[in-house]
Amino acid sequence: MLKRLKSKYTLIVLALILVAWLSVHFYPCTQQSETVAVFGGLVFVKNPPCCKEGKLAWWRANKENLMNKYHLIPDKGFFNVPVMNFGDGWEKQPHDNFIARVAEDDYVCDEARKDEKPCIKKETAFSIAGDLTNKVFIDVGDEEYIETPDGKTILVPDE
Repeated sequence: MLKRLKSKYTLIVLALILVAWLSVHFYPCTQQSETVAVFGGLVFVKNPPCCKEGKLAWWRANKENLMNKYHLIPDKGFFNVPVMNFGDGWEKQPHDNFIARVAEDDYVCDEARKDEKPCIKKETAFSIAGDLTNKVFIDVGDEEYIETPDGKTILVPDE
């Protein structure tokens, strides 16, 4: 009887650990991403997708806006679009502080924004570069994908 009870508790604990692990790893990928700012050729996204599937889906869902609304992607020719994490949002540009490991270069500022907080900390989530008429490279961190003009996406093999 005691042995059966012990194994039930073990199964319950293992199930709880599995649920916790799945929540930590997959919940951030299901949050709704929102494009907050676009300037200087950079796209700032609140809650950027964290998994490769989410990043590829974000690209497919936002390709038209990047072309037509923000004019970051030409019909022909090369483009490079870094997708940045909006993080803590708009901030004052800090002064260099080597002790706190803060540098002005860690921030990008929108000169058109006449505000006390015109800067955003640089944190690249992923990047997209290429030519729509040839190949588009989607760098999702530890992997890179190629999208062909017919819409097929393939993983670039490691060398």
